[in-house]
Amino acid sequence: MIGIAFFLAAAVSAPALQSAEQVPPSPAMQAAIDAGDVGAAAEQAAIETEACLADAGAEPTIETLAPCASLIMLAAQLSQQAGMYDEALDFGEAGTNLGVAAFGENSDIVAYSRRARGLALLELGRPDEGYAELAAALSAGRELYGDNDPELTLFLGAMANAELAKSKAAKAVALLREALALEDDELFLAQWQVQYTVALILLDDAEAAVKQARAAVDTFARLVGDNSTQAVDARIRLAGALAAAQRTDEALELLDPLIASLDGMDGFEFLLVEALFEKGKTLIRMSALDDAAVVLEKSLHLSRKINGDDASRTAVIVDQLAALHQAAAATDDVVIHPPAEFYEAYNAGDMEQAEAILAPIAKKCGREYSPDGPDPDKLAPCVTQFTMLSMTYSGLNQLRLAAQFSDLSIAIAEANMGDPSRELGQALMARGLILQQKSRIMESVPYLERSVAMLEGDSPNQAASMLFLASARLDTGDAELSLELVQKAIALAGTEFAPINFINVKALALLALGRIDEAESLLREAMAANPDITVPTRLKLETALAQTFLEQLKFDESIAMLDRLVSEVRAIFGEHPLTANVIDLLGTAHLRKGDNRAAIDALRESLAIKRALVGDDTPQAALAYNSLGLALLDSGAIDEAKNLILRALEIVRKLDEFNFDAYSAIAISFARLAELVNDPATSLEVADALVRYAEAYDRLDTPIMATIRVSRGTALTRLGRLDEADRELDAAWDTASASDNRRQSAFAAAIAKAQVAIARKDRSTARKWFGRAEDIARRTFEPTSSYRSTVWFLHGAFELDTGGDLAAARTLLRRSADGSLSRIESYDDFDAAAQCEMRGLSQIFRNQVEAAWKLQSAP
Repeated sequence: MIGIAFFLAAAVSAPALQSAEQVPPSPAMQAAIDAGDVGAAAEQAAIETEACLADAGAEPTIETLAPCASLIMLAAQLSQQAGMYDEALDFGEAGTNLGVAAFGENSDIVAYSRRARGLALLELGRPDEGYAELAAALSAGRELYGDNDPELTLFLGAMANAELAKSKAAKAVALLREALALEDDELFLAQWQVQYTVALILLDDAEAAVKQARAAVDTFARLVGDNSTQAVDARIRLAGALAAAQRTDEALELLDPLIASLDGMDGFEFLLVEALFEKGKTLIRMSALDDAAVVLEKSLHLSRKINGDDASRTAVIVDQLAALHQAAAATDDVVIHPPAEFYEAYNAGDMEQAEAILAPIAKKCGREYSPDGPDPDKLAPCVTQFTMLSMTYSGLNQLRLAAQFSDLSIAIAEANMGDPSRELGQALMARGLILQQKSRIMESVPYLERSVAMLEGDSPNQAASMLFLASARLDTGDAELSLELVQKAIALAGTEFAPINFINVKALALLALGRIDEAESLLREAMAANPDITVPTRLKLETALAQTFLEQLKFDESIAMLDRLVSEVRAIFGEHPLTANVIDLLGTAHLRKGDNRAAIDALRESLAIKRALVGDDTPQAALAYNSLGLALLDSGAIDEAKNLILRALEIVRKLDEFNFDAYSAIAISFARLAELVNDPATSLEVADALVRYAEAYDRLDTPIMATIRVSRGTALTRLGRLDEADRELDAAWDTASASDNRRQSAFAAAIAKAQVAIARKDRSTARKWFGRAEDIARRTFEPTSSYRSTVWFLHGAFELDTGGDLAAARTLLRRSADGSLSRIESYDDFDAAAQCEMRGLSQIFRNQVEAAWKLQSAP
């Protein structure tokens, strides 16, 4: 096969064939496939493939080899399924090369050959190569089948495996949700549910994982039998989900009979490896380390026997055993209080080292004082250890473990120290922080408020809890209260505690209040004065600084910094709310710069991560829906934008506590949508509601009111109520033009004022406002930005329609057309985002060309 693969690699530039009759599998191979004997089928496929290649001649060509393509593809798939990974790599490479040469890059031969090769690479512990192959396979699959064909699920599931191999659980969850929604076959649906279970466990959603695994077990038992390999594998995954949900007794009740029935059964060794591995992990959760080591050693011995030393499963078991032995070696003595070296690592931000020091000590403490299980009445000596271990796991983004230890700490403190108590205050602070990380902001507030009250007299801990509360209040839209809390926290902490970690929240509160220059100075001074700050703290400060650049309309500086931060934050935190926020900010920067294509890509990714991590019922998810909807609205994808904006509005209206800033941003998008579909009455109704809310919540002087007034003024103009529109837009202009940081709102106000003047047939006033808008656009946006193209087009069309300065009209319309053409020509392919934006530009471009044509013969 190597020689043939090499030949085909050299032949990929040959023109694709229109058709080629394929050699079918023999009855013997089909019988093996139908019987479920994958190994025999793979061996037969290899024999028949070699025979077909021999028939192609001593000097084969693409035409003579093409009939063998489907056999090669089938051999690749069967080899991969049978665990013959080297053969799968060879056949997969040959199938890919032949498929590209004979049928094109997006043929089914190429898609399935890449899929088999990619899955084999994952099993061989080569995740980067496997990821690249499976991404290409999914791309080909989408081209072949579209986004609504159940056939696509095979490629979505394979790509989810690749994402899991790279520890990107959120992306895997998003792909599997897509697969589950498409699948119309019960058996395949159950297979995706098993894979979905694994991804949900990694995302700390253990109860949802239990639900999915149970459904898969029931389906397999009903359709293929309770003792089928599929049903057994699903029960193993169910046990893993139960253990992750801290239902370890149930997990062992499921695993022990399975292991007993699998032990010694030929052909089921791979399932026994998995069952033993899950039991070992469950025993570790129960702190039965010696028993866990025995079980994992047995799993490792069997994996080496059937998978080999280099297999990915073998490597995972080796790593688990190494971690277990390290933990066991560190638990010789019980230590009641966390040692000084733990605090040194924790305060330096080295959470991995802090966890390595404290975890074995805390677990040993638990076994010493409550050997039969975690009994809060017996564990009072361990409460501080458990609380600090919870905070450590929180810093590592291991939120399931963090929640377990914080809940246990709360129970211990309530049982032994009472309410209120310092220990309970610390445990409540840990719980509030975890809820924040899960973007359950409103749930975190009561915990943190109780914590602040209980920690009176404990300045450093009270300051920390107050800082977390300030962050929560900022997320709920109360920037003034957030800033007040930060100032109190800094005063409590004093210079002794180096309040560098407080600066991020303070700067964001200042930004929310429109005090942008203060925020920038604060951030720059903090970073200059603290060159040795921890990496996570630096990333948070730099993200806030990038946001400051964005508010100052320094788009290029903001985008450059955010591009770098995305990769850094992802490398440290993985698929985490912080990662999603940085990506969302990058998308917003592209959107405000006028680069809708890049904005859509980033905002789609941010939305996918947030939905996977926190679901659809949070302010963060609502704003992510809205941002993507706004980008699509600017690109002309009205229907999709409408669905997203309405979804965002629905979410924010159902929140337990009203969030004015989130509601306003989404409602403004909705009003703009109404304008675009020629419904100014609805647009005005939304704007009026926003004004009433602003009055009720004392927010009339906030920066967002300029945007609300522009929206209201534009609707009034469309309805012919010009005097009211003028008053509203004058107020908007005065608010926005008073600060150089609000040029985008001032631009919108100037355009709206020009439209009022046009409605009044006041040419000189219209020109004045168009001139102001063009000046702002020139200082703010890129030459190819849609904002600049729009103002040029509107001004040029005005001069043309009124018979005014035709030479100026010609120049303006040509500039507008050139800007649109430059944007179109900048695309290096026609992916979905590019096509969407092309459709949005098409109408205005046609108008530009029509207007320029009218001017062709003008003097």
